[in-house]
Amino acid sequence: YVNETSNGLAHAIENFKDGKCRECYFQDTELLILPDNPNVKICKQCLSYFKHDRWNIQKGDLDSVVKVAVNDSLLDSMILKNIIDEDVALSVGGITYSNPNKLFLPYTLKINGLHKGEPCSVENSGKVTVNLTFCNSCLKKKSWYYEAVIQIRGADLEEKKVKSSSIEYLNNLQVRDNNAFISDFKFVKNGFDIYIGSLSAGRKISKYLNKRFGGILKQSAKLVGRGKDGKDIYRVTISLKLPRFMLEDVVNYKDKLIQIQRFKGNNVIALDLNSNQTLTLPMKSLNRAEIVRRKGDIEWIKLILFPLL
Repeated sequence: YVNETSNGLAHAIENFKDGKCRECYFQDTELLILPDNPNVKICKQCLSYFKHDRWNIQKGDLDSVVKVAVNDSLLDSMILKNIIDEDVALSVGGITYSNPNKLFLPYTLKINGLHKGEPCSVENSGKVTVNLTFCNSCLKKKSWYYEAVIQIRGADLEEKKVKSSSIEYLNNLQVRDNNAFISDFKFVKNGFDIYIGSLSAGRKISKYLNKRFGGILKQSAKLVGRGKDGKDIYRVTISLKLPRFMLEDVVNYKDKLIQIQRFKGNNVIALDLNSNQTLTLPMKSLNRAEIVRRKGDIEWIKLILFPLL
C-alpha cells in the first residue's frame, strides 16, 4: 500500500499486520459474524419467545417483547473473533409488518474493543424477521389439552379462596413450566374440577392446596394412549376432599376441645386447649367431630381472653 505525500513523493506505509496497513487489514479481516437471515419466533397469544430450544415467557406488550427477543437473538448469535474488552451497542428501529404473522425490525450493531492489542471498531446493520406463531403450550390450550384433573370436593366454606389460590399458584408455576395452565374448570356437586395442562403442575398444586386447606389426598392414573416416542401416556386424577373445618377452628374431639393448628398430609396438627398438648390426628378421625367455634368468632375470643368478664 502506497500513500502519496504532499510533495508528491511516495513512501511505503509501515506494515501493520500480515503485510497490510491498518486500513486494509481491518477491511479484509472478519471480526464480527452474524447469521445471514436472523429471525425469531414469538407466540402471538402469550407473547413468549423461542430461545435455546424452549419458549421463554416475557412480560410486556408485543412491541417490547419483539425488542427483547431481537436483542437476545442478535447478542446470543453473534461471534466476535479475537476482540476483547468489547463495548457493544445495539439499536433497533421501528416495526414494519409484512403480513399479520410476520414483521421486520431493523437494527444496527456497533462494537468497539481491542484486536491483537490494537483499538478496533466494527459495525453491522440489517433486519430481523419476526414470525408470529403459537407456542406448544398455547396450541395445547386451544385443543383443551390436559394431563391431570384435580377433583376438589367439600369446598363450600372456602370455595373462593381455593379457586383464587389455585389460579395464583399456577400463574407462579408458569414462569418455570409453560404447561402449568388451566385448560378447563367445571363446577360439580359439592365442589369443582380443575383440568391442568401439566401432570407435574397438577401434583404440585394438589400438595399445595392440601397443605393450606387440609383434606384427604388420593391419586389414580388412566392409560389413554402412546406417544410418538413409544412411551405410554397417562391422565392422572387427583382427588382432594376438604375437611369441614378450617385452620384455627375449635372442634370437640372425644370430649376434648382442640384447635386446628396446621395440616400435614392426611393428618391434622391440633392443640388440646385443656392440656396445652400438641396432637397429631388422622384427618378421617375428625370427619364427624363437632365444630364448636369458627376461626375469628368474636364471642369465643372474648371468652378465651376475658373469662371473668
